[in-house]
Amino acid sequence: MIYIDSKSKQIFIYRDRLEEIFEFGDDNLIDDIYLARVVEYNPSLEAYFLDIGRTKVYLRKKDCGPLNIGDKTLVQIDKTTEGKFPRGTSEITIPGRYMVKIGGDNKFSKKLSKDEAQDLKKYSFEGVLFRTESRSATEEELRSEYEALSSIYKEVNFEKDFEPAPRLLYRRDVVQEVLDRYDDEITTNDREIYKKYKDIYKISYDKNFEIKYSKIYLDYLKLFEEKVALKSGGNIVIEYTTALTVIDVNSDKNWDTNMKNLAFSTNREAIEEIMWQIKLRNISGIILVDLINMKDKKDQDKILGLVKNLNSTMNLRLSVHGFTKLNLLEISRQNSGERRKFYEV
Repeated sequence: MIYIDSKSKQIFIYRDRLEEIFEFGDDNLIDDIYLARVVEYNPSLEAYFLDIGRTKVYLRKKDCGPLNIGDKTLVQIDKTTEGKFPRGTSEITIPGRYMVKIGGDNKFSKKLSKDEAQDLKKYSFEGVLFRTESRSATEEELRSEYEALSSIYKEVNFEKDFEPAPRLLYRRDVVQEVLDRYDDEITTNDREIYKKYKDIYKISYDKNFEIKYSKIYLDYLKLFEEKVALKSGGNIVIEYTTALTVIDVNSDKNWDTNMKNLAFSTNREAIEEIMWQIKLRNISGIILVDLINMKDKKDQDKILGLVKNLNSTMNLRLSVHGFTKLNLLEISRQNSGERRKFYEV
């Protein structure tokens, strides 16, 4: 089920548990494209600071070449970090479901096989990155999306030569992207969203619907608690530091008398929950997991195999480094923006 909440400007994907959250409000700057004005250069950072109208963003000199104070330039927001200015890029891209419009030569997702990539080369598309989803698209779907993305790309580049600056040139339609991706029933308490999409998707309008009084809410609250309970009676404790995230696994009320079974079964259950928490909380950087001690190397290998499998199926993009000498599971994740913020729902 998909729930679109007008109050928090969030989209919740729920199937037996909360699986995904998307933000679609004005606070979500990622992929926004602005015609910006250069207002400052910082020599120590080798970066320009640009005014986009609502805040400043920084753009590294090595990513854009030399600019002068007062110049206007295209910038796309590609990273936000809590407490810092957003980071921009001069490499403008327009994302779609099956491809991303880019500058330069065509590229292909690494998950596409050589035969699949070769088959996609038959299309006379220019400057696109074919996503993994392109393998299941029809020719009509691919051509339609290519024309739409190319039109936006041309319009953005045309507008860069005109005043005023700063101003917003492009913002992704996150709602439509999500609805295109998931074939689920949709409920919203946002009348404007309902009116916009009611003739395209299976969407129902319920002005009285509130996330707070639904089955989603307990899973949502877990994302902002230090301790997360496991069904077995164990728990995980998630602590953030400036340098890394530490996750402690505890058996707690799990009273299995066989210590070997207790350690492995609790760790296995904990790993599955930890992966969901990493995804939903948007945890990145260095992550250390203090599992219940497993003396059998085979059990450690099974846990590592589970981590790698979930990493792939959940598309978490983790780097799995294995166990340290202190038997801590070490993983890392490329910075993907700020951790999940709590919104009153």
